[in-house]
Amino acid sequence: MATRRGKSDQNNQGSVWFLRLFALMWNGILVLMFVSMFSKGTIPQWPMLLFLIPFVAVGVFLIYISISPGAALGITGSKSGVPMLESQANPAGASAGQRELKPVSTPGKNLWGSLFICLFWNGIVSAFVVFIIRDWLQGKQEWGLMLFLSPFVLIGLVILYGVFHSFLALFNPRSKLTLDTNMVRPGQTVTVRWKFQGNAEAMDSLKITLQGREEAVYTRGTSTYTDKNVFITIPVIDTKSKSTIKSGHASLKIPEGTMPSFDAAHNRIIWSFHLHGEIPKWPDVQDEFLVSIFPVTPSDLKAIKYRDQDALKTLEMKESDEDKDDDEDLNAQNYFKRH
Repeated sequence: MATRRGKSDQNNQGSVWFLRLFALMWNGILVLMFVSMFSKGTIPQWPMLLFLIPFVAVGVFLIYISISPGAALGITGSKSGVPMLESQANPAGASAGQRELKPVSTPGKNLWGSLFICLFWNGIVSAFVVFIIRDWLQGKQEWGLMLFLSPFVLIGLVILYGVFHSFLALFNPRSKLTLDTNMVRPGQTVTVRWKFQGNAEAMDSLKITLQGREEAVYTRGTSTYTDKNVFITIPVIDTKSKSTIKSGHASLKIPEGTMPSFDAAHNRIIWSFHLHGEIPKWPDVQDEFLVSIFPVTPSDLKAIKYRDQDALKTLEMKESDEDKDDDEDLNAQNYFKRH
């Protein structure tokens, strides 16, 4: 296990250095382009500057992920052999034996991501649209180019709607999910607590599930693919009660024999809580919280064995008492028949 985890860390470090090299090359080319344009003593026209905006945005984004690869891409530097998918440390203020889960993404990150895609896509498309409008004003009507650009413009409008949708999601109530234990294992019963900050009354329903999925990365030719397969979905809560939606708790039993969390170079077993709060005529609250399910230890197996033995003894004693009661009833019936 530890060896495979080490390979994953080496792959992560290689990805980070590749990103840094690519960011250096990309921004170096941009700097050379700007130096070349301004060295001629002429200021580029605004259509050209508008065309370059998305490329500059890509350069800034590459610098960001080069400096903070963990925050931007979720690359961790853990060298532990334990297949953890998130930090097990308790946050400040959490009581012993409890752990607050962190969401995979936040409305702010979603907004910045959609805004970056919008600037990149619409920045390039808008440069061509400006050229078409300029030709139209000069009496040149390029119908073929207009038809060719129409689907790209429609896609840009859809992306723009996504930015607006992500902006509205900023004002949604924020969810908080807490477990009553630091170590979750198969066969264990866990208490899940949730709480919302903000206008939780706006939600009509709340649904929380625990989902286990398998991810496999493979290469076909020069392309890399990732297959995802959800192998189990366990319901935690599904309610429309306003008081329960705002805050509450529920017990959840992890099925025995389930696959624990696993993180290797090409295969992953990921467990996560999915929270869905439905808000009418507004973007819904949709959060994902990663959780690590650890393998069952030998001491846990011994405890399960003793527990099963105790349950078997209790069942045998109960059956013995029932047999005695049946014998007494039969003797009583025979006595009344004789007399």
